[in-house]
Amino acid sequence: MAAGMAVAILVAMLIIWLSPIKDVTPEIRARTQPTLLDLGVAVVGGIAGVYAIMRKLSGVMVGVAIATALVPPLSTIGFGLATGRFDFAVGAALLFLTNTLAIALRQQSSRGSINSVHR
Repeated sequence: MAAGMAVAILVAMLIIWLSPIKDVTPEIRARTQPTLLDLGVAVVGGIAGVYAIMRKLSGVMVGVAIATALVPPLSTIGFGLATGRFDFAVGAALLFLTNTLAIALRQQSSRGSINSVHR
């Protein structure tokens, strides 16, 4: 997971360095100030991942569900580092951490209920 995180941040930084556009958009700003809606997106991503695993659906579906909650904050961390806006990088890191924990906790709680059903 650490390698994937590093790649996402580095690719975002490279794109920002190559791009003449360095404006702070509402989407970037939203990634630096996590809300309950962001937490909800992460929980839904975790639920979709658990559902896909339980139904033996494609691993791609699990990846897409989780990536929607994790890649945008990582890209915003890259933006913050590339533009020297370290407050943006820290805020986006908080969102990434919150989303990661929400997904992990949701999957863990679902595994517990799956195991209790099969006993």
